[in-house]
Amino acid sequence: MAPTNLRVVRQTFHGIRDVLAPLARAGLARVVPQQRWDATRPALVEVCPASTLAAAGLRRPYKGHWPEARRHRATIVGRLASCGAVVESRSLRALLVADAGGDALDSVLAAVGAARAMAEMRATALAIRLEGRIWY
Repeated sequence: MAPTNLRVVRQTFHGIRDVLAPLARAGLARVVPQQRWDATRPALVEVCPASTLAAAGLRRPYKGHWPEARRHRATIVGRLASCGAVVESRSLRALLVADAGGDALDSVLAAVGAARAMAEMRATALAIRLEGRIWY
């Protein structure tokens, strides 16, 4: 969901105010693309698991207890390497498929999006300065 969605606006507000802003104010991290990327500091980037899946041609409904959602999670987990993630642990792959809420799989996809953002920033030596850029 977009950070302005009424169902997540409070989480967005408190996450920015209480977690991200103190890191940026203290110079411990850069909020990219609003601040220029600096290779010497951690970067805070917004990622979207659904966008990561869409970029890999894997976007399909995978959240839920119904059998088709479980099959979609299994397909996505089986093709994570095409997104840039290698999950060698059999037990982790099983957890990703079994988690009907999709939070475990979303976490892996968010990590893939963050890794892609870092690779792009390193390759170009700067971040594209677009307000609201979501990396995938």
